[in-house]
Amino acid sequence: MIQRLKYGHEDVHQNVAFALGQIGPEAKQAVPALIVALDSPYYKAHGLDQSIAEVIEKVNHKRETN
Repeated sequence: MIQRLKYGHEDVHQNVAFALGQIGPEAKQAVPALIVALDSPYYKAHGLDQSIAEVIEKVNHKRETN
């Protein structure tokens, strides 16, 4: 999935970012690629920078135990 952040169509990027956010903390290895994507003019031009920032937050968030 990390490779899909670097290549592919805008719809693919959105789907990958959403999937990584759903995976949560287990997707921590994707954070460097997400940070690169966050700074990318392509992502900003397509309005994906906010979504990626939210995904990074979800991935970095530790799950609370009950």
